[in-house]
Amino acid sequence: MTLRDVLLHVANGCAAAHGRDFAGDPFAQYLSGQAPQALQTLPGTARWLVKGSAGKGTWSSVPWLAFLDPLVTESTQHGQYVVYLFAPRARTVYLSLNQGTTEMYAAFGEAMGLRILANRAEKMRALAATYGAPTDLPQIALGERGRLPRGYEMGHAAGFCYDADALPSEAQLRDDLLR
Repeated sequence: MTLRDVLLHVANGCAAAHGRDFAGDPFAQYLSGQAPQALQTLPGTARWLVKGSAGKGTWSSVPWLAFLDPLVTESTQHGQYVVYLFAPRARTVYLSLNQGTTEMYAAFGEAMGLRILANRAEKMRALAATYGAPTDLPQIALGERGRLPRGYEMGHAAGFCYDADALPSEAQLRDDLLR
């Protein structure tokens, strides 16, 4: 299965899944099991941990697939990582250099956590630019309310935005991910 296949399958499955029971749902299982396994085999990703989530007990408004460098973090709750964030209503997929929202909220509360996430994202963006990472997408808009979607938006440092109905080629998607 290609990266493009996985992204398209998740983008197509997000909206339909929300009307179903979460427990034991095949789409939720795909996002946390088969999709990460498939992405783990992509060239250039062997050193990363790949994780995905459709939610915990209930559907997440923003499903995700993350690539974690074990030297930096092994959890999406803290540290920095690369993640595909799916905005189901907009049929948009963001490839984002992002950071752990949960850690910031736990340590500082939501309001201060959001400010810290935004400040760190700005610093990460400046550093990423020195390494040639894409910094022309300084903000993302997931179109969802809630603590986590807002944290993902504030924690975004650099990345790409894709229309799920017009995903780039496999080669372009892989190049973007590795950048």
